[in-house]
Amino acid sequence: MQKNFLTLALISLLANSTTSAAEPTEKSNLAPKKRGDICRGISTFDCNLIGTGMTVKDIYQRGWRVVAAYYIPNTGLQNLIVEEQ
Repeated sequence: MQKNFLTLALISLLANSTTSAAEPTEKSNLAPKKRGDICRGISTFDCNLIGTGMTVKDIYQRGWRVVAAYYIPNTGLQNLIVEEQ
């Protein structure tokens, strides 16, 4: 159940980030695509692309930002969805 929720959240995030306005501007067409990642942990997070043992401060210092955070009830775990700035 939690895996399905997380998958749906990630798909929703990716779908929203790839849609464009009805009349795209030249700037939006030339903008580089951003990469995203998911990080899991309690106080430090293990991320697939960024590294392991990351704090939120470390994530921002490496040029990424937290887009969403999901708390998993009864476990204390959090999932962070991050993207490059």
